[in-house]
Amino acid sequence: MNLIQSFSKGIPIPEDKIDFTIPINAKCIKKAKEIINDLNPNKKICIIKTPSDRNDWKNPARMPKVEYFQYLIDKYKDNYHFISIGNKQIELVYEELKNIDMRFEFGELDLPTIMGLVSLADMVITYNCFLFPLGIATHTKTLVINGGYSNPEMYIDFPSECICLH
Repeated sequence: MNLIQSFSKGIPIPEDKIDFTIPINAKCIKKAKEIINDLNPNKKICIIKTPSDRNDWKNPARMPKVEYFQYLIDKYKDNYHFISIGNKQIELVYEELKNIDMRFEFGELDLPTIMGLVSLADMVITYNCFLFPLGIATHTKTLVINGGYSNPEMYIDFPSECICLH
């Protein structure tokens, strides 16, 4: 019985049997190694996702505070190389992070390469975006900083008689 069948029948699965790991193709890892090849091998690698908002959402209130990310960068800059990823072609960044060693913030990296980087990284610092489940799936230490406000109407189809107070 697989995971879906177990859930549908209400049969619990022991925690040691649940595995969300995804295999990362060797080509992805090779491409990621080429990117980090010139970095000081005495430092660990941290992939970081600058808090950003989709151009089509434009809801800065839902983003975590940039200063929390900056605090971690400043605190651990002697131990980690920070590699920032994102896509400013479709994202709004309200405040830039400082002391970043490598920036790939205009969509330069494809998803397989990002997957390779995350699998090689020692840590991921992110917010509620695709890096969150990717860090978990690659067994990379993942720190998720949540914050702000997300309008529940974006995720739940409320009946017409339901009124949300904001």
